[in-house]
Amino acid sequence: MELAYFSTDVWKKEDLDSSRVGVDKLQSFLEEILDSDIECELPKVREDIRVLFREKKKELVELGAK
Repeated sequence: MELAYFSTDVWKKEDLDSSRVGVDKLQSFLEEILDSDIECELPKVREDIRVLFREKKKELVELGAK
């Protein structure tokens, strides 16, 4: 049904990118974008965790915890 819908004259005139037309293709495209964004942000998240860990470790030392 989806293929038939996007094959109508109204959509043909729009010259849509066929690699993004349809639920399955759009899902794959969006997954690629999400994966790319995660890969870019992950190093920052790791560093934030390291900084927070060092801060909390220092606080424990100051409290006298071993």
